[in-house]
Amino acid sequence: MSSNVNPYNINPYNEKLLNGGLVQSSQNPDDNIVFNDFGLQNAQYCTRYIRHESAPDRNFIVSDVPRNHGKNLQDAFFKKKIITLVGTLVAGSNSELLAQMDLCKKFLGANNSELKIIEGTTTRVYTASCTSLGRIFADRDHYMRDWINYEIQFTCWLPFGRDYTRTKRDDFGKTSATIDIELTNSGTTQNRLIAYISFDTADTVSKINWKNNTNSEEIEIEQAFSASDILLIDGENTKITANGANVDFSGFPPSLNIGANSLTLTITSTSHTVSISNKFYNYFL
Repeated sequence: MSSNVNPYNINPYNEKLLNGGLVQSSQNPDDNIVFNDFGLQNAQYCTRYIRHESAPDRNFIVSDVPRNHGKNLQDAFFKKKIITLVGTLVAGSNSELLAQMDLCKKFLGANNSELKIIEGTTTRVYTASCTSLGRIFADRDHYMRDWINYEIQFTCWLPFGRDYTRTKRDDFGKTSATIDIELTNSGTTQNRLIAYISFDTADTVSKINWKNNTNSEEIEIEQAFSASDILLIDGENTKITANGANVDFSGFPPSLNIGANSLTLTITSTSHTVSISNKFYNYFL
């Protein structure tokens, strides 16, 4: 290199980050980040990075080993996920910056809202709350008249990301006493299933059993059903209704293991014709 060439006057040393200017987004231009319908990656909100790839925090349930070393691990549960977003808010004037800061705090103040992160063709959606609202603009210096750095922390008490849309399967016009259905959970953790069971015809229907043979979880509803009745088995909200009214049940709505699941719907009746609609989200650690 020639002695009269300053090695620090070339990339990356002469970039804005090290030259006193604004931090530009390092995300792919096709990416998108939205919380509570408020965009956090655009011409004004230049997000430098968002950390959401690590698995959620996990709590371990342990007990002491009597008169010996160590502990017994009894179970473990994922409890929360922390997502951190860092970037720069750019405005055309000081008044616009102040207005944008107020607007940002307004939208980030919503609890348990949808945080959507798009990366290429993959979308992850989290149910999140901003748990750093009191310090997202804490590093503002006096000379920052039309720009300011931000750091936002989201906490997800439901600690999994999910697909943007549900996976669905419909089975129409079934008349047998036992109906076998195969469903595949393409996520990386168990998920909950929502099933609609609609009776087109029903002759002395008295009992319904809905079981996942893969993990032996099942629910049973013992009551009469007539033509046009609709039974909802909502595993996401543990809500079991017939035509909108709560019904008694035993067991628990079945979840889906990771991968292939074999389920069986058993109907006790003289005869019947039913249609079954299943839908679920794939969840990811």
